[in-house]
Order: sequence, then C-alpha cells, then structure tokens
Amino acid sequence: MERLSAKLIERVLKRERAIKISKEAKEEFEKLIIERIREIAVLAVRNASLFGRKTVKKEDVIAAQKRMS
Repeated sequence: MERLSAKLIERVLKRERAIKISKEAKEEFEKLIIERIREIAVLAVRNASLFGRKTVKKEDVIAAQKRMS
C-alpha cells in the first residue's frame, strides 16, 4: 500500500497533457501524494475518535480534507 502505482501517476499527468514524465518526477509526485494522504489520514482518525468511533467514515475524510485546504 505504501507504493503508489506509477501507472496511476502517469495517467493523471497524461490527462494534464504531459508528453513525457521522468522517473524522478514520478517519484517526487509519489512522495508528495503519500505525504498529503498521511496528513489527511491523521486528521480523519482524529475526527472519528472525537465522535467516539473506531471506524473512519467518508465524512471524516471530507472534513479532514476541508481542514487541510
């Protein structure tokens, strides 16, 4: 789960009309995405625990994402 699919990153960049993507760029995107996901996950877990739940729900993730923005 730690490793994001290079194909996924490539697909997103191609949709934004990137012609070529270097391996280093893909790795940097992967690091940025994982860092962002971890930050959102920490907030989502905190939101769930504040409501006395052990399960993280979609609403927790959305609230965490809004807080990050």
